[in-house]
Amino acid sequence: MTGKGQAGAWRSGDPDVTDKDQAGAWRSQDLDVIDKGRTEAQELREATLCFLLRGGAPKEILLGLKKVGFGQGKYGGVGGKVEPGEAPIQAAARELYEETGIVLAESDLQPAGRLAFRFPHKPEWTQVVHVFTSTSWTGEASESREIVPAWFGVDTIPFERMWDDCRYWLPRILAGERVRATFVFSSDNDTVEEFDVRSWK
Repeated sequence: MTGKGQAGAWRSGDPDVTDKDQAGAWRSQDLDVIDKGRTEAQELREATLCFLLRGGAPKEILLGLKKVGFGQGKYGGVGGKVEPGEAPIQAAARELYEETGIVLAESDLQPAGRLAFRFPHKPEWTQVVHVFTSTSWTGEASESREIVPAWFGVDTIPFERMWDDCRYWLPRILAGERVRATFVFSSDNDTVEEFDVRSWK
């Protein structure tokens, strides 16, 4: 699935190639260019998101209301920055514990997505996010300095209070699909201008 905003054009002729040709705009010959973590001359930040799911189908998802920092005031998955020398799956387990008190084994985390976020008007926010889900853990989620955790039914997810990109990929992950996606944000650094979402085998 691909899309575009009011400005610019999105072209997808090959399943593994996306680009945007515009003066001063970014160009990616392959999504791996972003996933490997480099813009033109700059290391990309890597981060994680973890979604706890319960109720079989699933029926419920744990989200966190961000209290401080990046994404303040928005709901999202629990996660944060991958530290130097740390694997994304290790970071996901660590961040979940630090932000909610929930403990899980790395083997209980299922890779669900790789998302590249481009912020042309605020490049320090550009990052690659590794998404995980889990249905097995120990403990109950509790509020921390970073977030207020809350369970939502999968049919009542507050997309209007989440990052704009979530509506394009989270329902697909909840349906059991693994996704790989790229999002480009507009000048307000809040609205998705262009996107490309694909199944990830």
